[in-house]
Amino acid sequence: MLYLSKITLSPLQERQERLYDIYQLHKKLWKAFEHEGHDKKRDFLYRVDETSSQNKEILLQSCVEPRWQHLFPAQSVQVKSYNPKFHQNQRFLFYLRANAVVAEKREGKKHSVKIPIRPKEYVFPVYDEQDNVVEYQGWLAIQGEKHGFRICEASRMGAAYARGHKKRTHRILLTGQNIQGYLQIIDAAAFMNAYVQGIGRGKAFGFGMLSLIKV
Repeated sequence: MLYLSKITLSPLQERQERLYDIYQLHKKLWKAFEHEGHDKKRDFLYRVDETSSQNKEILLQSCVEPRWQHLFPAQSVQVKSYNPKFHQNQRFLFYLRANAVVAEKREGKKHSVKIPIRPKEYVFPVYDEQDNVVEYQGWLAIQGEKHGFRICEASRMGAAYARGHKKRTHRILLTGQNIQGYLQIIDAAAFMNAYVQGIGRGKAFGFGMLSLIKV
């Protein structure tokens, strides 16, 4: 069982609580799951979308039912439960906000350095001699091989950013791409895991959640 929350974030609340800072927003959303225990790992994904009005819309997918009382006005929150089932060869229209990086080892450094890849490397078509698309390659195609799906068609819809401060000296700045297209499931179990856990990095800051429409 999964839960999908849709939250309308007003400019007033965003300004008063500094929720334009992605770290402050993450902490705010985490409070809806504090009843599960502070030592529990994050098991929710979310995305912040602009709307036609001045408001923003937060879509949040979670494995446990969130408690939004006292966090957002009741009239601005909608929650529904659902039980997704996937099988081989299913096709979906998908939308993904992806943060793709390459981990690079540096001499003298304990941890790898995370380097954002170029936008065109997220997904790109490969053509045959007649200029017909024969396959898609790039970061998203590699993710598909790992997570049980194949890209049938995909294109970038523009850049996405997440900005904030964890501490005064720790600045957060993530860059990604919004990707839309069609995918086909190859391995249902692997795909389910990716759907629940998310794809790529930056999941704590609004990246990695797959939105699907069956076709």
